[in-house]
Amino acid sequence: MKQKEMETIPINYDLLNLITPQGILIKNNKVELGEITHKLQYISGYPSAVNVGWLMNLKEMRNTTVSLIVTPIEDISAYVEGISKRYYSK
Repeated sequence: MKQKEMETIPINYDLLNLITPQGILIKNNKVELGEITHKLQYISGYPSAVNVGWLMNLKEMRNTTVSLIVTPIEDISAYVEGISKRYYSK
């Protein structure tokens, strides 16, 4: 098999400075990238029954990006037992 010679592209420092934020500050519920502030919200619990389109109100908010991550539960019995202990210990 013939080996190809790799071309090395020089680093464009002007472009790198343009796309790199001036500073990154991470706080409890916000991230500041240069002059732009991003506010973070986290929702950890949802109702067990919802109507069709229940996320549309969040999705249609101006200047908002919604990311929905669903993690399947592998051990249902352990999950239910853990929730039951937490719920009844309050």
